[in-house]
Amino acid sequence: MGGNAPGTLIRTSSIGIGAMEKLQYFIGMALLMQLPVFFSNVLAAPIDHSARVAAAREQWEKLQKENGADDSATLSAQSKFASELDEAEKPELAEPLYKDVLDRRKRVLGNDHADTLASQDDYADVLDELDRTKEALPLFKDSFERRSRVLGKENSATLRSQVVYAETLKALHRFKEAEPIAKEALQSWVRAFGADHPDAIKALKIYADIFDGVKVDGSAEPLYKEVFERSSRVFGDKDGKTLRAADQYAVYQGAFGRTKEAEASFKQAMELRKRVLGVDHPATLFSLNHYAAMVKLMHKWTEAEPLYKEAL
Repeated sequence: MGGNAPGTLIRTSSIGIGAMEKLQYFIGMALLMQLPVFFSNVLAAPIDHSARVAAAREQWEKLQKENGADDSATLSAQSKFASELDEAEKPELAEPLYKDVLDRRKRVLGNDHADTLASQDDYADVLDELDRTKEALPLFKDSFERRSRVLGKENSATLRSQVVYAETLKALHRFKEAEPIAKEALQSWVRAFGADHPDAIKALKIYADIFDGVKVDGSAEPLYKEVFERSSRVFGDKDGKTLRAADQYAVYQGAFGRTKEAEASFKQAMELRKRVLGVDHPATLFSLNHYAAMVKLMHKWTEAEPLYKEAL
């Protein structure tokens, strides 16, 4: 989802350096935060989506003939077919299939059934993917409210729905509405499952993004620091979530003029990539290049030059 995340909103008034330099730096930082995902996609073995789509369609059509369109196994197969289309980057073909599954499950199972709500989430997800986020929002809200009523407010499925609802509001730049919802979800995760639960850390990260969208004054920095520290402790230094959290914390500090702190944080993130991915990994070299840019922005020319050379 989109939104007002650090590294995408450029706060140029707070840093005593040239506007063009700042623009280049923060655009680079925004790109850097996507590196773990980008390079994992690039380096991963290619998937034969056409074969998987064909197999999923064949299974769905087979079950449809044998059991009928409303059968539970048939609907699961139809949902799987839609999912494979979505994975093959054909969400426009997946959308009507998800919608049909949702309508059938509502009719057969009722609106509050777990399978119906799962289908509603699938349909809302694909609407969001198709840039129809305004249409997805009431579906995510309804899923959260129904799970809250049926399962309880501190059930893990309810809390995940609550976080998604808050994140969707964030994507629509409705930060003031999203903030209390995200805060409540975070507090509930921590109270029910502990602050180091993976979903609690995810909720903390989303709350930090939303809180930053409300305040826009740098006061979210302790939240981003906590996201990084908890990610490092729970997931380990090699995990992509930890690497992204390290980058985001450094970017956030730089965005508000705390360049000395940002330099130290970004150096830590760069050294982390060296240790985890290796000196010659593309993500490490990209990170090193932008660390050099940070050093240069602080007018440390003699220190920046060897860093640029190392990144070549």
